[in-house]
Amino acid sequence: MVKSVGVGLIELPKIFKKLKPDIVLVNADRYEMLTVATAAALMNIPIAHVQGGDISGTIDESVRHAITKLSHLHFPTSDQSKNVCFAWASRRTSSLCSDARR
Repeated sequence: MVKSVGVGLIELPKIFKKLKPDIVLVNADRYEMLTVATAAALMNIPIAHVQGGDISGTIDESVRHAITKLSHLHFPTSDQSKNVCFAWASRRTSSLCSDARR
């Protein structure tokens, strides 16, 4: 797992430089997504995160929360998750995009 993250951090900047994304969409809490979010953050590419703020009680939760902190645009899946994102989000750099009542 750790080696995969390292390889991803070496290779993803090449891909991002080639693609020149306006924003990177990161879904959920897999360690691979932490690699994507870290590379994008270090390259000053805005990050949109789906499922941030969810609470699971596993290692995935720590990864998810790290991604949430790196992200600029949040798509939480529930009111509870929205509240977690709002509590962590920097008002100057983050936006919540959620109507959890759906």
